[in-house]
Amino acid sequence: INIILTKDNNSYRSFYNALLHEGYRDLAALLQDGIPSISSGNGKSSMDGMSSFVKTILCEGGVPQRPVVFVTRPKLVDAIKQKLCCLGSDPGWVTVYGMAGCGKTVLTAEALRDHQLLEGTF
Repeated sequence: INIILTKDNNSYRSFYNALLHEGYRDLAALLQDGIPSISSGNGKSSMDGMSSFVKTILCEGGVPQRPVVFVTRPKLVDAIKQKLCCLGSDPGWVTVYGMAGCGKTVLTAEALRDHQLLEGTF
């Protein structure tokens, strides 16, 4: 709990969802009142903060949805976004590597959930 309290609101929500979906509904119920609200600003129209444009593009591209148990890694996601932006209109690759199951696909998919990145790069 102490680690979650040092993270952002998404970590708290992810922990709550993990409890809820993994059979710990009683514990999740104790935390339900403390779930941070999601602001509805910035032109984002859905509960997870993605615009319908982003959802459509990701669905058409076969990008996997965010897992139920999700932990944000903003520094790594930002690094992927930065590398993608550096490509600009030039053809090229951004390689994400690591052990099997360490979250490469989840990180990359999370980087692609950025409306400006999708419009400007792809």
